[in-house]
This record gives sequence, C-alpha cells and structure tokens, in this order.
Amino acid sequence: MSRMLSTVNGLSSHLAALQSLQPMHDELDAATSQAEIDSILQRFSHLLNDNARYPEVGLSFSPDGQLQMTTESRPLV
Repeated sequence: MSRMLSTVNGLSSHLAALQSLQPMHDELDAATSQAEIDSILQRFSHLLNDNARYPEVGLSFSPDGQLQMTTESRPLV
C-alpha cells in the first residue's frame, strides 16, 4: 500500500506540474510573433527555471474509501 501511495503521489505531482504549465502552452500556441513568444516566456519564466516552485499535492481518502488527489486545496483532475 505504501508503494502504491508513493507512486500515486509522484504521478499526481507530475500531473499538477504539467497543469500549471498549460496556460503558458496555450498562450504560446496562440502567439503570432517572436516578440509575443519572448513576452510569454518572460512572464512564465518562474515556471521554467531550476528554482521553480511546484504545486503542493495532497492525498486523502473519502468516507467511502475513494482516493482523492488535490493540488493547493483543489481537486486534481
């Protein structure tokens, strides 16, 4: 059980990190010039450096025994 929860925690952490990058990807997809791309990368640079802060992930069980994953107090979907 401990190994499974550790795996779920790790995967949840990766999913939360990928979701935090989605707004940047959406804006990059819509960019029409290198200047726009540069501006977007500058605004989201805090997510791209070595000191990036990753979202906190929490695991809990519902009263009926379902595993629930949250990131920063929101359900992780």
